[in-house]
Amino acid sequence: MSDALAVTESASRPSTRLAFVLVFGVAAGATAYAPLLALHNAGLRAVFEFFAGDAFYYLAVAKHSVGAPFFTFDGVHPTNGFHPLWQAILSASFGWLALDDRFHPLWQAILSASFGWLALDDPEQLRFTFHTGIVLAALGTGAFAVTLLRLTGRPALALLGSVPGFYWILIPLTTTHHSSTWSFINGMESPLSIFLFGLLSLLLFQRELLRRGGSLPALILLSLLLSLITLSRLDDVFVFAPFLAWAVLEGGAGQKRARRFAACAALPLLLIGTYLLYNLSYAGSLLPSSGVAKAGGPVWGLLRNLHALLQYLFPLADPLGRGLPAWYSEAWRVTQMLLPALLCCGWLLSRSRPSRGDPSDERGYQDRMVSLLAAYVLLKAAYNFAMVGIWNQGHWYYPLAIMISNLIIVTGISRLLDRQPSPWQANSPMAGMLARWPRLGRFPAATVGSVIFILISANAFADLKQRVAMHARSYVFWSERHAIQTLVDRRCEGCGILAFDDGIVSFSLDSPTLNALGLTMDPEAGEARRSGELLDLAWKRGHRLLASVNYLMPAEAYDNPNTLRQHLLANHQLAGQDLDRWHFELAFRSPSGGFPFVRFEPKAP
Repeated sequence: MSDALAVTESASRPSTRLAFVLVFGVAAGATAYAPLLALHNAGLRAVFEFFAGDAFYYLAVAKHSVGAPFFTFDGVHPTNGFHPLWQAILSASFGWLALDDRFHPLWQAILSASFGWLALDDPEQLRFTFHTGIVLAALGTGAFAVTLLRLTGRPALALLGSVPGFYWILIPLTTTHHSSTWSFINGMESPLSIFLFGLLSLLLFQRELLRRGGSLPALILLSLLLSLITLSRLDDVFVFAPFLAWAVLEGGAGQKRARRFAACAALPLLLIGTYLLYNLSYAGSLLPSSGVAKAGGPVWGLLRNLHALLQYLFPLADPLGRGLPAWYSEAWRVTQMLLPALLCCGWLLSRSRPSRGDPSDERGYQDRMVSLLAAYVLLKAAYNFAMVGIWNQGHWYYPLAIMISNLIIVTGISRLLDRQPSPWQANSPMAGMLARWPRLGRFPAATVGSVIFILISANAFADLKQRVAMHARSYVFWSERHAIQTLVDRRCEGCGILAFDDGIVSFSLDSPTLNALGLTMDPEAGEARRSGELLDLAWKRGHRLLASVNYLMPAEAYDNPNTLRQHLLANHQLAGQDLDRWHFELAFRSPSGGFPFVRFEPKAP
């Protein structure tokens, strides 16, 4: 074979640190560019469009927990309905940066002089959360891009694989708003997960943390990172299983294996165990209330997701008769649950004997690390498919699975371009093209082309967020929060609100708000909801109004008490609640958005 056709893997690897610095900078800058562009053009409305609806659970808890002895959604009762690390960061930041009389005058003066723009009233709490997410996602994506450059040696592939990601590029029709790098700047724990996974990828592939089996300090550092990833999003606990199994299997026998197991398991058990005991101490339950509220069990979750898969593939065969109108809402959810798992399954099958070869070989080591990450994706997908109904799965469930998918896609493309043609192909046009591709991969035109594509995609994504207002109702409600609070105080002074929403009512208003969906409830409220006595408990606690922002009934439902009762009886959010003993009537509508507030009270005996 001629030298021109003998393309080796090492030939495509950049040898200068400048390449890594530039790729990190471009990937991080491109990640931050789209949300900052949208913020510049649309102001705080852009924040609402980037934020997931559930982000306001975090924001409401952070806002009301300042000065409280525990995490609370309503300012009165404890809740643990969140993933802990991101909630702790927000709550601590909101408290430290608050400029009010609860803090020492010297501290207030220092903050006012240095960070007066971070007074963190409601608008600045939104900005702080948004900017923090941008920084974390940018740093994590930059680190991930460096990892891809290490694996492939091709800046263009590294950039496209990290931002916006090949996953989003290849399936845009089902993930227009979701699954790109920019979509994970969502006010939730996703940017923190991306940041920590970026560090993990750097340590595994750039620093080769576990090369030759990994030392005990390396295993301890690995366990710390995996613990933080889990505390960022608790259902990422499955990431421990493949790495723990690998550490034990690579550990030889006897005491050496036991020491390796202890090095991997001790710190996670301590950190996660402490978190669970802390939950029990202040909220009365080990597990988060949000997870308990979503748990449908293996039968319900499996049946619901099998139905979603059927509709995804054959919408006209939907037994519920919804067809195409409901297809998009479920399609992107099914895609993000199953496509990364299928890619990872393909990777593992193509390396059916992952233990073969010299573990000190660079390619063999990289393959093993990718296989461990792929095994995590499969475990998490299997759990969610069996246990978590499709409508409970937001795009924030899968940022790491999608990043690992991008890693596998980029690695596969690079190795396809690196491959050496067989002798019978040596003189074919395809062989010549493949021989030239690695040089093209290093040629500036390829990298410049990828940067131009990313720039156009970022502009399109920012435009999409302005043009297609998915969360306009939440923004309108928040914008008229002062007028709504005045109406609440005037029509029902001191009343609390039973809200059917994702936290926007609690974050926007000062009135105590009980989340009727169950995700941020205290144990007493959760039990009342399950037993059909939610209204009884709400009334006992002083709540007199029902409200919703994004889960409204038809406009005619509020015409009179009779039609209101009929629609409430058919409302699935009140399924299982005893409504016969209660009277309902429209109390008022908000002045701009027309959001209805319904008064409820027990019927006279």
